[in-house]
Amino acid sequence: MVIPSLTPSVGWYAISLTPSMLRWWNGVAWTDDLVVRSSSGTDSRQTGTTFLRRGRLFATAFWVLAGLWVAVTVVMSLTGGYGLIWFLAPLPFIVVSIVFEARLSGYRRLLAPDAPPPFGLNPIR
Repeated sequence: MVIPSLTPSVGWYAISLTPSMLRWWNGVAWTDDLVVRSSSGTDSRQTGTTFLRRGRLFATAFWVLAGLWVAVTVVMSLTGGYGLIWFLAPLPFIVVSIVFEARLSGYRRLLAPDAPPPFGLNPIR
């Protein structure tokens, strides 16, 4: 009788709902190594820390743009300009920022060092 291994085998595993992001399982724990596949078929090898830092940069940039737009709108309305028309203008930036934040929190959970091992999954490569 063969006893199955209690730990998953070493390899790249898809860690998101779509297999666009692969993470390396070294047989004991997750490493910080990632492969992010793009729709053009090219693979980008990076670390989870870099991936999260880049996402944080984009989210922060959209929050800054939304804040600046709101500040300009307030100044315009206080000085008698057409500021009231512009109050809805930063809304897309705010929505994109919220979406970025939600995705980042999901990726943060997926890329945590103590994320659960890939039991029941087969390595992709």
